[in-house]
Amino acid sequence: MNPNPRIVGISGPAEGLTFPVGPSDLIIGKGRKCGVRLNDPLLSAKHCGISHEGPRPVLWDMQSTTGIFVNGFYFSGKVLLHADRIRVGRSIFVYVDRSDAEVDPGTWTRTAAEEEWDRKLESGRRRAAYEPEMSTVLDAFLDFNGRINALRDASEIQSQCSN
Repeated sequence: MNPNPRIVGISGPAEGLTFPVGPSDLIIGKGRKCGVRLNDPLLSAKHCGISHEGPRPVLWDMQSTTGIFVNGFYFSGKVLLHADRIRVGRSIFVYVDRSDAEVDPGTWTRTAAEEEWDRKLESGRRRAAYEPEMSTVLDAFLDFNGRINALRDASEIQSQCSN
């Protein structure tokens, strides 16, 4: 593992900025005392933070009203993995725990889905806040996925799906 893990801004107010992820908490928001202070009306004073629980960094929601998204999914907390894409307000960060030589060049550009999200956000067609009605569908999907993963063979899966 790289001794210098970091988040790298690839779009929005954070574009071009790099912040080290060290042993102490890294707070992201628009407040004066944040380690990552961004001028973004979608951010809370203390929007989210990255701290360590054991060897891995954990991203957690603090006081956000618009939520945090990792790889396109809403999370209130998530262990960060190499190349995870973190959307905070109008900014997208990439978490990097390896040297730049080991990072796929495509990591540094926005995906088509991220570009579309930004277009909708700018046009007002996407609400800035986390959309709670989507939570019900996502929770059901995650519950279903967890139940399938707990099954041991195809016959168990088939019997559960036919109920």
